Amino acid sequence: MLIASGTGLAPLVGVLREALAHDSLSGYLAPTTELRRAGVGTLDLGERVLAGDHARALALLSRGEVDASATYDALHATFARTHPDTHVLARVEGLPNDLVAAHPTLDPTTERALTNALAQLPPDVTTRLAELGIVAFEPARAEDLTTLDAWTQAW
Repeated sequence: MLIASGTGLAPLVGVLREALAHDSLSGYLAPTTELRRAGVGTLDLGERVLAGDHARALALLSRGEVDASATYDALHATFARTHPDTHVLARVEGLPNDLVAAHPTLDPTTERALTNALAQLPPDVTTRLAELGIVAFEPARAEDLTTLDAWTQAW
């Protein structure tokens, strides 16, 4: 989702905009695609700041250092509790949840160990993850990721 203190996508023309990283699906590729569909190109925008992660992106927004930020629903819900003046400018449906991916050449024993570790996180970690909307880790199938094709092929 793209959030800001202002209203609508058109006012973003010529203003400072935030992005996480050029390879971030929810922090750059999908929001930029949606802006382009709304008639706002990257050259129409002011400075783009690469925040590095969602938490820093929202911190920049809260301090007024950027005019808009891209993040995911659960984190925005948490952020909005203390920053009720922010609101959703646009939402991109169909994005997968965050992934923990392993390279195909990673040995199967290490991959199983990582998967098991994620499934057995301690309660203090799972409680914090639940606050962010992450309630479980589950194996992904290749077909689950086909929704990414439209976003990655656009760039």
